Amino acid sequence: ALMFGGTGSGKSFHVSMLIENALSQGQHVTIIDIQGPEISSYRKMTELFGGQYYALADSEQDICLNPFLPHNQMFSEEGIDTEQLAFLENLVVMIASPDYLKGPDAKFYRSVARTAIEQAYVVTQDTGRQPILSDIQGLLKEYEGPEEEYNSYARPLYLQLKAWLGDKRHHKLFNRSKEFSLTGSFQVFDFFGLKEDPALGGILLLVCSHLFWNQLKRLERSSNKMVVFDEAWALIQNEAGAELIQS
Repeated sequence: ALMFGGTGSGKSFHVSMLIENALSQGQHVTIIDIQGPEISSYRKMTELFGGQYYALADSEQDICLNPFLPHNQMFSEEGIDTEQLAFLENLVVMIASPDYLKGPDAKFYRSVARTAIEQAYVVTQDTGRQPILSDIQGLLKEYEGPEEEYNSYARPLYLQLKAWLGDKRHHKLFNRSKEFSLTGSFQVFDFFGLKEDPALGGILLLVCSHLFWNQLKRLERSSNKMVVFDEAWALIQNEAGAELIQS
């Protein structure tokens, strides 16, 4: 459903009523918002209903969005989950440089990233630890793929990923071996600050969509689920945000 209207027309009030009604009936509710922690009405709602509020730009919150799934979710009797693998390879290349996904060599960069990701799951299998981006960085540095002509594509991926992980905020958000879990039935993800750092905002949107859709798929099929995008106009100005809403 799409809801739109002018300022003061009652959109927020109506959405809040729908959310409260859904929660009272035991439905699972996830909200994507951009208001910011200081003025977010949803933050107050999580306090009232015992939900979780994630201010993704807040350096004080201990939030880890490791995009790599645990081994038992990444593999089945049929082998590795190719859909998850495709997401991860595109994510690694996008972090290095979005231009790598648009140029004529995109398939080579994706292939190198895919090999490194598969190797990361192999080397962490004995300990059961989830791979992290630093594992990919290290494997790209020493990359020797099955096809020698691809090896030259590993170096730029390694250098760009190393530089990106050198940012303390990036490291804290994405580069820790910690499983993300939606506890309870009510979560709010606040993307306040997206406009100030559109590159990071795009990565956050992709990783969050990947993680919470995986979590929602694991809930019982019989349980009703509600996903709310508040101020969606701001999200769809970002390519990753538009893709998230479309999915």
